[in-house]
Formats: sequence, C-alpha cells, structure tokens
Amino acid sequence: MFVAQTSELLSLLGMSAKGKGYHFVRCAIENILTYQYQPKILTVYQFVAKNYQTNVPCVERNIRYAIERTWECGNLKNIYLI
Repeated sequence: MFVAQTSELLSLLGMSAKGKGYHFVRCAIENILTYQYQPKILTVYQFVAKNYQTNVPCVERNIRYAIERTWECGNLKNIYLI
C-alpha cells in the first residue's frame, strides 16, 4: 500500500537501494504506517526478520548500517528538511 511513497521518501533522503538495510527499513516503515501504531522497536525488528526469514540481530545491524551510510553519503539537505 505504501511501497511507492516509502521508496520515494528513502530515495529523497539518499538511501541506497542496493543493500538489505534499505529493504528492511522500507518494510519496517510500511508496517508501522499500515497498522498505524507505535510499536516497540524489537517488535518491528521481529516483524521484518519474519518477513525476510532472518534473525533480529541481522535486521538491526543492516538497518543501522543503512542509516549510517545515509547520514554519510545521503542528501543532508533533505534529511535536515524532514
């Protein structure tokens, strides 16, 4: 439902779509928007891990890395704007 908007937002921020972290971030955002709730972060990681058939530490590590890379190489103007 929110795939296009989420992808557009992440692209606007300059997040690279090449890594797993991008897909994990997109899945997490879409889950939160779809169900319109404020879950604990562990619940989000568990949801993403289940969808991608991986484990929670892998999800957390890849999301953290994607965010770090976006801060380093992304569009800082748009990051600060948002």
